[in-house]
Order: sequence, then C-alpha cells, then structure tokens
Amino acid sequence: MIVEIKFQNSLFSILFSDNFFPPELLWVAPELLSLNSLPRTRLPSTQKGDVYSFAIILEEIVVRGGPYESIKAYVNVHQILDRVAAHEFPAFRPFVAPDTTVCPPDLMDLMEKCWSDNPDERPTFANIRSEIAMMMKQEALKIFHFVSLN
Repeated sequence: MIVEIKFQNSLFSILFSDNFFPPELLWVAPELLSLNSLPRTRLPSTQKGDVYSFAIILEEIVVRGGPYESIKAYVNVHQILDRVAAHEFPAFRPFVAPDTTVCPPDLMDLMEKCWSDNPDERPTFANIRSEIAMMMKQEALKIFHFVSLN
C-alpha cells in the first residue's frame, strides 16, 4: 500500500508493506483494532479496552517476555492482529502454559476474563483489584501455613 502525505507543498510517498504493523497494537482490544485504518492512527480508549490491555500485560509478566511471546516465532505481528481482529472462536490470544508453578489457575482465569472477546464480559478494574487482593491473601495464608508447619 502506498500512502501519500502532503507537507508544506511537498508530496512524500511512504510505502507500508503488509508486514508493517506497529507492535504497540498487540495490546489493543479486538473491538478497537477494526477502528485502526492505518498504522499509527490514534485509537480511542475505553475502560474495557484498558482491561484487555491489562490482561496482555499480565501475560507478559507470567511468561517473562513480550506480548504473544510464545507464538512470535511462528507468526508475525500482522498475522496476530488479523486473527485477534477476526473474532475467531475460540478467541486467538497469547498462549500461557498451564503450569501452576508459573501461573496460578486463579490468575489464568482472571487473564482469560480480561481478554474476553466480548467487552461486556470483561471485569471492571474494581473487580480485578478485588480478585488480585483475594489471590494475594490466599498466597499469604499458604506461606503462613507452610512456615507454621516447619
């Protein structure tokens, strides 16, 4: 695709290849991706979109890498964005290994709720905060129980 930009009576042509999609779009919720007609177009922000982005950040923390870290070797950013925006069933999302030593099931459930394809099914940040507080309390109790046994 060629995009022409007029700047102070000069015309510049910029070539965007099909593989040029800014990696920042990997954090964008599916319902907002369709609003992005050109790379680097400013997208609207929504609370539910921010919840989706938060889930992608959680995935990064858990896998200790970038967004979609475990599949980046097999697909490029453009392919990831196409699949997310297509609203596939089941939804195309980052892969997080079901290893309870790396990601507790409660945290995995929270991530999955937050990156739901339907924005109305995503929790609010108040609910997220409550769930994380509960998880932290449960982990603290496990540690306390372990220490008291030894």
